Amino acid sequence: MSRLSMGLFIFPIPVLLAVNGVKDTRKAVLVHLASTVGVVGTYVVSNSVLFTQEYMTVAFLGLVFPLTISLAALIWTALRDFSNSVLRKLVICSIPSALIALCFALWLCSNASIESVNNMKTAYSMILPQELVGEGSSAIMDLFFVILKYACVPFAILLQALPILISEFIIHRGDEEWNFEFANMKMPYPFVWVFLALLALSVIVPRINGIPEVVSVVLWNLTFGMALHYILDGISVLFSVLRRKTLRITPSTVVLWVAVSTIIPYLNMFVYGTLLITGVFENWINLR
Repeated sequence: MSRLSMGLFIFPIPVLLAVNGVKDTRKAVLVHLASTVGVVGTYVVSNSVLFTQEYMTVAFLGLVFPLTISLAALIWTALRDFSNSVLRKLVICSIPSALIALCFALWLCSNASIESVNNMKTAYSMILPQELVGEGSSAIMDLFFVILKYACVPFAILLQALPILISEFIIHRGDEEWNFEFANMKMPYPFVWVFLALLALSVIVPRINGIPEVVSVVLWNLTFGMALHYILDGISVLFSVLRRKTLRITPSTVVLWVAVSTIIPYLNMFVYGTLLITGVFENWINLR
């Protein structure tokens, strides 16, 4: 499934569902480890020609997300007896994903990536329909790499969270104890000050003359990465509030609503902005 474009973020789901029935955590982790080695090994062997200076960005881009997703699924299984908190375990799973994605973002900031990025832009311009090729397509590609550079960490965290949450929704369907835990998960209080400090630095530092771009890239990646966790915190608050109205509401329903809002312009900004603010201000206002 990892070889399919649409299977990029769903390939760990069958493994996550299968190892749920394996009581021995060590055996379950070994299954995930074999899966990770298989996915990464298959990619490296089949794309070995890309690991050259000219195409290194293409190679890294194709490797970063399957690697982070596989590792997150492995760590999630290893932590299944550690805590019942979905958010706490997702934060722990996000640490290696953030480090790997941050390394890729730093690679994009280096001079070594310039030739590879230019080759990648050329390759994509050949794939695009001829009527789209021109100054417009060049601007789109430039924007793509800017977004990738400044938001590689949140992309990695989001892609790792999707298969984990989907598998959890399937496994715990109808489990009221798990629903209660989902409705009451919350980021630890000290983290809110870390997030606010990162946000302030991300806004202020780029305005200071002489500060290298790499500093801004690191700050914004970490800020966006933490913001995702507070958005999930906000989703938990929303589910808790809706749950008071009716027991028919499930965590998967709320997450699906939020996901659908992503494809609707302007509404997505309002929804995610509101969830982020909710997750942050819940530290001082009792919303549940």
